[in-house]
Amino acid sequence: MSEWWTYTLSDIQSFSLHSYYRLFELYNAAIWPAQIVALSLGLAMGSGLHRWRGGIIAALLAACWLWVAIVFHAHRYATLTWTARYFAWAFGLEAALLIWTGVVRGRLAFERRPAGLALRCTAVPGRPFR
Repeated sequence: MSEWWTYTLSDIQSFSLHSYYRLFELYNAAIWPAQIVALSLGLAMGSGLHRWRGGIIAALLAACWLWVAIVFHAHRYATLTWTARYFAWAFGLEAALLIWTGVVRGRLAFERRPAGLALRCTAVPGRPFR
């Protein structure tokens, strides 16, 4: 083991970049109408920040986190790597924390900020695609 410094990231990579992109392609094809619903839900949450209570937005965000935990990480990403189940548990924990803090305790308050608006306006169109 005297030559450990010669290893690169590609030596420990568990799957190829092509497999990773193909995972997203198949996932998006499998859930096709859900993207429109998710985008509409995100726009509704963003536009309703000043009218809706924090608990409603926290519950919707928790549902989104739980969706990603179960549908993506536990079922799709787990086919590529064993670490996906830990990601699924972490996302599930985040969903539980959102429910506990935002819905049960009512301690989350969402408000409009210029930086948040700029982030929402550039997040999807500014995302680099392959």
